[in-house]
Amino acid sequence: MLAIGDLAAIVGLLGEMFVEHGLRVKKESPFKYTFICEFANDYIGYVSTVKAFREEGDLTPSGSYETTIGPNILIPEAGDMMVETALKTMNGLYNSLENNSDKTYVGYGICLF
Repeated sequence: MLAIGDLAAIVGLLGEMFVEHGLRVKKESPFKYTFICEFANDYIGYVSTVKAFREEGDLTPSGSYETTIGPNILIPEAGDMMVETALKTMNGLYNSLENNSDKTYVGYGICLF
């Protein structure tokens, strides 16, 4: 995670995140601008939502093949866990910038999943 002053943040997430996860990070971000970078540091496959993982019936029309047991090695809650960790790190980073009188520097935080 990289913050550019208290204006913008770049959030790196592992794997290929379902759009709902990225939208939640952007919506709950304390920064005015938030950019999501997927495939950051590793590829762990598709990171689906719990809803998509638990869909029933014929998944062909919804395109949800990504959540089947074969290609997906993650637990259904993995995406939510990653989002919560990213948000916690972002808020901590933002608060540390807010408490600093010189907001012109670049700060960073580390998310451990």
